[in-house]
Amino acid sequence: MANHFELAVRDQTLGNDDEALKHYRAVLASDALNVQAHNNLGLLYHRRGKTQDAVDQFRQALALDPQYVKARSNLAVALMEAGRLPEARAEVRAAMALEPRNTDLIVNLALVEKADHHRERAIELLVRATGDQPTNALAHYNLALAYDEQGTTARAYDHFNKFIAHAGPEHAALVSDVRRRLTALSTQLAR
Repeated sequence: MANHFELAVRDQTLGNDDEALKHYRAVLASDALNVQAHNNLGLLYHRRGKTQDAVDQFRQALALDPQYVKARSNLAVALMEAGRLPEARAEVRAAMALEPRNTDLIVNLALVEKADHHRERAIELLVRATGDQPTNALAHYNLALAYDEQGTTARAYDHFNKFIAHAGPEHAALVSDVRRRLTALSTQLAR
């Protein structure tokens, strides 16, 4: 008998979304209480732009395990991207109540604050995140973006460089853009 969950994860990782979807549905047909399958299916729907389906899957995962921080964080990101900022903020805060030092959650809260036009609060949170986990590439990336938007060129340059230093394969799509931005900032700093 095939392990549908492992096949789903493999296919999702490889970008074979249709196959992953079939396997996740098979997992949930035989085990509707599989929290990870609901979460991962939510991620799959989110990647496909099916926000409400993603939200529904994350909520199902949380109904089964209210302390499943990954699902709560993923739900917050989906809600934020849908413009549902108060709900997103509430989900991140609920997750942070369980894991207050989780840097990814701090970054997510900063992104919600930034989306809600609270730039200074977002910067405070991102500074905290980079202090708590200096190797967190996305914290440095988002802090660099915030400083760049603010016109604080030297700080933006510094954090874009820290992003490059700590970026992993999962950040490959951002690296070339950041390198171009570093070149432009370097020119500005030279003036």
